[in-house]
Amino acid sequence: MDNLFIVLSYIAKKGFFDNVNHSKLLKQMWSLGIRDKSLLSIISKLLKAEIEGEGIPTKGTPQGGILSPLLSNIVLNELDWWISDQWETFESQYTYSTNGSKYQHLKKTELKECFIVRYADDFKVICRTRSHAIKMNYALKDFLRKRLYLETSEDKSKVINLKKNSSEFLGFSMKVVRKGKTRFGYVARSDMSKKAKENAFRNIKEAIKAIKKKPCIQTVWNFNTVVMGIQNYYSVATNITINLNELNSHLPRTLYNQLKNIRTEASFHQMNKTLQKRYKGYKAKLYMIQKMVFVPIHAQRWKKTVSPNYK
Repeated sequence: MDNLFIVLSYIAKKGFFDNVNHSKLLKQMWSLGIRDKSLLSIISKLLKAEIEGEGIPTKGTPQGGILSPLLSNIVLNELDWWISDQWETFESQYTYSTNGSKYQHLKKTELKECFIVRYADDFKVICRTRSHAIKMNYALKDFLRKRLYLETSEDKSKVINLKKNSSEFLGFSMKVVRKGKTRFGYVARSDMSKKAKENAFRNIKEAIKAIKKKPCIQTVWNFNTVVMGIQNYYSVATNITINLNELNSHLPRTLYNQLKNIRTEASFHQMNKTLQKRYKGYKAKLYMIQKMVFVPIHAQRWKKTVSPNYK
């Protein structure tokens, strides 16, 4: 069972923003060095601001409030370091030249390798083995309940074998797949999630409708920004080219039929210099309206992210 990647999913704890403990939060802010009493007093008043029809809250942060994302990070910062100190930032009596050397040494100890990836109140904890993942499952629930006064959502908090099932996070679907024939020949594969594909399809269709209603440079550029936004965000997915080709295959009829009477064929050199630089090397049939060229939907390669040196 070695090298079996497991993800512990804690997607959306029970009403996270509604259950933040005010006293705990203010103590955490003080511990982080936020000790301006006037500022702490203002934040305390914001937390206790009366809610129409419900009265004065005794816990929780206002959902939609400009401070809520920041306050959630302060609350869960303690969780980040608790996980990190078990492996990544474990204090060793030795000094190592690189993190990779340190990790190689730690692997020879009784410590269990684990990492956390978090955005606001959504996070994943990644472990090497199923047995460690199950133990971490219980430990996490205990930590959240006793240290942060938060309950986990049982239906969404689970152990997942990434060799058998995928796991979704921030619009990405991730799975571990075999590469090569060796026992350790596995790599992570990531795709746009099903919901992300549906949202992308809907947003592009809406942009096309806007062009049909008012065909001009501005609406075509809006279409381009929608497409480029999708390409930029999901460019770190290893299967992004395949995902966008699938999306593109469902759109031509919508795109070309609805706009066939108002668009004209275009060449690559009719793109502005910024778009030429971005889409150089891609083959696609191009169209334009009023000299604004539509960017090709499928034209995005995988952008490798910078990884820590674990060797």
